[in-house]
This record gives sequence, C-alpha cells and structure tokens, in this order.
Amino acid sequence: MRDNNIKLAVAGYGEAALTGLSALFAEGLKHEQILLFTHPNDDRNNALLSFARVRLIEYSVDSLESDANFRRIKQFKPDIILSLHYRKRITRSILEAARCGGINLHPSLLPKYRGANSIPWAIINGEKQTGITIHWMTENFDEGAILLQESYDISAHDTAFSLFNKSILLGAKHIVSAIDAAVGGEKGTPQPPGGSYFSRQLPFDGYVDPRWPESRIERFIRAMYFPPFIGARLKTPAGNIVEISSASDVRINMTAK
Repeated sequence: MRDNNIKLAVAGYGEAALTGLSALFAEGLKHEQILLFTHPNDDRNNALLSFARVRLIEYSVDSLESDANFRRIKQFKPDIILSLHYRKRITRSILEAARCGGINLHPSLLPKYRGANSIPWAIINGEKQTGITIHWMTENFDEGAILLQESYDISAHDTAFSLFNKSILLGAKHIVSAIDAAVGGEKGTPQPPGGSYFSRQLPFDGYVDPRWPESRIERFIRAMYFPPFIGARLKTPAGNIVEISSASDVRINMTAK
C-alpha cells in the first residue's frame, strides 16, 4: 500500500469483510488505522466480529447513520469509506465525511447485475462470465464510476456458493490497488447506460417452476446452492414442499402417486 498511514472506515459484513480485512492486515495496516461498521452477530457475521475483537479493531454494530457513529467517523477522519458487502445504503453525508469519498466491492461486472442477488441471477440467466467491480460510491446503489473490474468464467458446475467465494477472494486480491488508485485521485470510468438490477429477494422465492426447461431447472438448483441455507424447493401436486438437487428430482416428485 502506497500510504502506510492511511485510515479506513470499513462498512462490511460476513466473509467478504473478513477476507478484505485480512488482506489489509497482510499489507501491514494496523488496527488503529481501521474503524469497522458492521451488523449484529449472526451465523454469517460472527467470524468477522471475532476477528475484530482479536485484532483489537474498534467496531460498531449500530446503524452507520446513528449520531454516535457519525461523530465517530468525523473524529476518526478516514481517508476512504470502504464497503465490503455492507447491507444498507450509505448516505452522502457519510461518504463526504471521508477525505476521498467511498468505494465499494460488488460481485458482478457493472452495470450488469446491480443489487444484492447478482450471483444467483447470473447463473439462472445462463451467463458465461461474471466478475467483480470496485467502484466509487454514490447515494444510489452500484452506480458510481468504475475503478477496477475483473471477469472470470462461470462453469457448468459452479454454484452461487462457489461463485461467492471466487468473488470475495478476487476482491481481496485487488482491494489494495483499488484503495491506492482512489487515494491517488483516480476518478474511474463512468458506467455505461443500461445494465440490470436485482433485489435482495430470493429469486422466485426459492421455488422451481416444473414447467421450466430442464437446463433452466438445473441452473436454478445451482443458483440456490448456498449452504447452510436450504436449496431449491418444489411444491408437489400433493401440496408437499421438498428440497431438490437435480432436474430428475422434479420429474420424480411431480409424477409420484
């Protein structure tokens, strides 16, 4: 990292934030250079909170918009707000509290697949590639100028779980160079018009439509695979709800007497 004295306010959640912070520590950052804002403890966030406590990182699980946290940011005087899968919108007042503004790691090739479910939808839609984007933040989700992008292939065996892990590892690989570019005054490349957006809601509420072609069913099953959460489900003619792992499961359950 070019500036060994940089101060980062990190807004993050789960594995993405944990992996990103680990990359920053590997670059030699010290705990007093990081202020962490995250969400309350749950099964996907407890490792991050444990890491913060062990590494002596000051953190808060309260709203980033609270008066106390806004004062904390102003007193800390960060150079950059760094968003690593933070689950809420970051307002302009927070972004402007950092000397250089804020940057975000997003798991798609923006402007395609904005929003919170970019990876499952890329699989469902049969995309052959996806990737990561690190971009400047604005008040609108995933719309700022692009600092860095890298693509990777989606194989016929990839699941939402495998692509999620590919994305956060790739993001951690590039996060330091993106921070250096941002602090160095890089404005980035404006996103082209168009693109797409997908909400946090589970695609099709997690249910297979048995009328889909077999190829779409198989893609949907892979898109819903994200342990420990339940995978793709099917409502049978008898009114039962079953978890399925292949298109043949659909045929069997739809024709069972």
